[in-house]
Amino acid sequence: MALTGLGCDDDNLVIDPFPIMLQLDAGVPLAMASAGDGGFVKVVIDTAAPITLMEDGAKPSLARELVTLTLAGIDGERPVPRARFLDATPIFAKLAGVGMGVPTALSGVVGGDLLSRLALRLDLSRSRMFLFPDIGGSSESFHNACHALLPSTPRGGGDFELGGGIVKFPPSRMLVGACLEREATTVDCTARPSIACEPPEGDALLVVASGVYPTVLTENAYERFLGREAEITFDTPLFLPGSNAPVLVHVTSLDRIALAADESESRSPCQELHVTRLMRCNACEGSSFRCSCENGSPACSAGAIVELSLADGMGFPVAVMRNDEKYIQGLRNEMRPDVADVDGLMGASLLAHLVADVDYRNARIIIRCKSPALAGVTCMTTPRLPLGETPACLFQTGACTTK
Repeated sequence: MALTGLGCDDDNLVIDPFPIMLQLDAGVPLAMASAGDGGFVKVVIDTAAPITLMEDGAKPSLARELVTLTLAGIDGERPVPRARFLDATPIFAKLAGVGMGVPTALSGVVGGDLLSRLALRLDLSRSRMFLFPDIGGSSESFHNACHALLPSTPRGGGDFELGGGIVKFPPSRMLVGACLEREATTVDCTARPSIACEPPEGDALLVVASGVYPTVLTENAYERFLGREAEITFDTPLFLPGSNAPVLVHVTSLDRIALAADESESRSPCQELHVTRLMRCNACEGSSFRCSCENGSPACSAGAIVELSLADGMGFPVAVMRNDEKYIQGLRNEMRPDVADVDGLMGASLLAHLVADVDYRNARIIIRCKSPALAGVTCMTTPRLPLGETPACLFQTGACTTK
């Protein structure tokens, strides 16, 4: 199948504008890919993996080659080519699959070394994604459409030794601030006392990880959310993309989570969430709310937020990792000293309720809610609120919410 290149300044990348249809085995996006003259095999698209890996029994383990990698959607079991990376350098290795419990078999991981060269739209509820040179549109246009624009500079990158040589990989980890709320907070602009007077607790810094189904938290982050020590049993195997052995985790769930843009360096994600909820209702004017604005001001600019919650008894799946787990420590070491310690991963189980544009080139993630939302799911986006301004979409009933 011929591919038509989009307007892109990367001469070694050819993409077309059509959707890449995915399979969601194990809840993560699976496509197909071929490396060089090899046939098409099943691969996972993982925004948290720094390097592309392929499995080929005919090649020596940990070999690295310059090949053309063709990425294809899946039509039944037939590959539909949608992109070619003409200068890919995957590492060939034995892979253990992905998922919790019994892993789903796969033969490759398409990671950040390739994905960070473009932008991708993850629309997992429709089993598809798109590839673009970048995401067009100004920040203001997304704010006015009530989309949540979360600035996120690709982080990490580095080098390691392989086969007597040095392999360099680019920054590609996309981070989001998250607030894990224990209790539901009803935001009703006609009844201001319904807004909690204090910011919630449960701050976390997460790496966007499309190839991992549950949200992953460290022990410390999970206990910070609970507000107490937890009885944790690490007895469930979690196979991460690119691993050759599972990590043992504790399985639990969250009823609600919010993502928050970093509007002010002095505010944590939960404080950002609290400020945005108050500012969109002008709730600090003439009230006793603690607004977390600078200098005790009753008004300030507020960052974009995404609020997700589930009806009682449903729960977003969470895997709790040991604090000293090698995977988490590797993430932290890669991003130090620029980034405070990472608390875990934002997995595909959350992404499935959103349409997320991961725009590496413009250092941002643009999110809107899946519409219509699944039964029992509430999703709400609030755009950035400049001081003294209210985007028009907030005046439109239902413009920012799907239930």
